[in-house]
Amino acid sequence: MKDYSTIANTSGSFPDVVAVNASGPSATDGTPYIKQFVDDLWGAAQALMDAAFIAPNGVTEAAGASQRLEAIRRISGYPGEIIAWGGRLAIDPYSLGIRLLLLDGSGVLRSDFPELDSIVYVGDGNNGSAPAFYHADDEAGTIRNTAGNYLILADARGLFLRGVPSGGGREIGDFQDSSLQDHYHETQEGLTGNICYSENLTTGSGGVLRDIAQMTTTQSASKKVIARGISGAPVDLFETYPDNTAVRFFIRY
Repeated sequence: MKDYSTIANTSGSFPDVVAVNASGPSATDGTPYIKQFVDDLWGAAQALMDAAFIAPNGVTEAAGASQRLEAIRRISGYPGEIIAWGGRLAIDPYSLGIRLLLLDGSGVLRSDFPELDSIVYVGDGNNGSAPAFYHADDEAGTIRNTAGNYLILADARGLFLRGVPSGGGREIGDFQDSSLQDHYHETQEGLTGNICYSENLTTGSGGVLRDIAQMTTTQSASKKVIARGISGAPVDLFETYPDNTAVRFFIRY
């Protein structure tokens, strides 16, 4: 950026004076643009466009049709980007003018967020069954309608984000319950007779936790964790998760 401090603006004739307004719409007594200022503005705008891979379209910049604004969005964050927000719960980024919406499963008016709607909408063919980002007539999302006024956001509260598997089978914004692969544990160091075998509670045959040395414990329907007295009592919270820190997930619009 040009260092304008090199241009004096305290006394004398133009350009060595403070800029002044013209006395009227057609008057020519105002401070004219100077080449250094114009070149600096154009250079900054061109660099911004280049960084966003946008070619000037020759159209005058205007509200709702600004390539510079589009370039800023592309290099700083585009509609549909999911952000982990560390601000305290009492702060709503949207109320501060930050272009973020909480992913809490609620509906937002499509007319207020047209760019986000065009990016994340699941399409008319999927609107009837999609878990999120579909159109509805009501804010709660119970009355699905491809022409509905509301866009229903995904609900990411209390969840971890996971990339879509390469093999497909998932839709953006859908919920997947926790899962534990069928497996068994065999102890080492001489305890070859002590084997713990776990079966899938949903599709397995009986859901029995078997221990060769202790064949008395049956996995209950409530999915309680059974203590075996080896490494202390298990934590039974009906959830499985790693150490974590809490954030809120927002989507950029």
